Amino acid sequence: MEQEIIKVPAIISDIDGVLILGPTPIQEGTEVIKMIQKPLSELAPSRFADEKEMRLPFVLLTNGGGMSEDNFVLKINKIHNLTDDEVNKVRKEQIILNYTPLKSVIQNQYQDKVILVGGHGKSEDIAVYMGAKKYITVTEYLNIYPIIAPIKYQKQCQDTIKEVSQRLGMSPEQLLKDHLQISAIFILYDPDKWEEYIQLITDILTTDDGSISKTQYLPQFEQHIPLYCVSNDLTYQDTFRLPRIVFGCFNIALKSVYKLLYNRELKINQYGKPSPLTYQYAEMHCKNLIQEYNKKSPGKKYEISNFYMIGDNPSSDIQGANNAGWTSILVRTGVFKFGENSEQFPAKYVCQNVKEAIQLIFELENLK
Repeated sequence: MEQEIIKVPAIISDIDGVLILGPTPIQEGTEVIKMIQKPLSELAPSRFADEKEMRLPFVLLTNGGGMSEDNFVLKINKIHNLTDDEVNKVRKEQIILNYTPLKSVIQNQYQDKVILVGGHGKSEDIAVYMGAKKYITVTEYLNIYPIIAPIKYQKQCQDTIKEVSQRLGMSPEQLLKDHLQISAIFILYDPDKWEEYIQLITDILTTDDGSISKTQYLPQFEQHIPLYCVSNDLTYQDTFRLPRIVFGCFNIALKSVYKLLYNRELKINQYGKPSPLTYQYAEMHCKNLIQEYNKKSPGKKYEISNFYMIGDNPSSDIQGANNAGWTSILVRTGVFKFGENSEQFPAKYVCQNVKEAIQLIFELENLK
């Protein structure tokens, strides 16, 4: 007996500037979340009257992070007043944060290697959540070796030395013998102290093995150790009337300083939108969600008809979607506000808000 093939769209949406502005919900965003969580039998009863369990693959893809996925989901549901709404609230599997695609990298490649982690907030908590065991934060590194940033750090912190040496399985004497060698650098959220971050990162990238060079005249080497950053957004839209600069501006500053100091090109393994790696991960994630429904529905096979990206940032959301071959929809509730379309990264469609975007998708997919 042949399986019945049912094709449905995968809908991926940005968060900031589409569903929320800072701590404030966008009204249409709350309406869309409540609507999109309904089973297909309620969304399109004329086509899917029997699909009482199946829901559209709906994923929130953000360059935000700074906390665990569990806490981020709590935050989004709280903003939209959905915390106690068991039917409509956002679930953990519907969230892809800026660092989510990197979890497998840490778990598969750096479980037993020393990595440097950084970013505003508790980057160490995120690193542990991602599976890191042998890590040191930027602040810890500078507290152990204060000479690296002498403007702020004047003396060694004995408590930090004790804590880090225990975590890394070495004695304090071993830790202090020389600057700690690093296997890879992970910046997991927007850096909050640019000068300190740039100083330490450029120091560590003066060799090919993550040890700090003994001389200012760098030896010839092919490539520095891997540097992973989870966003390249230049700006985002908060409640202030003008866009706010973020991670991407830091990346530009870091590359520029490294080039000026050492006349070498700094390579960043870029994750987050518009990185192809992030969009590939999102595609696979949506397909996995569909496969879970397939396991529960013998005799039927759900497939994704099209991937739709709803975003407010042309250089991030729309550029990434276009490059991935998705259908891009630009909304006017965030970074983009004026004009018919973005000149540099035009979307396939432009809508006033996320509700209008969802209505467009339903029309295109005959889900009315």
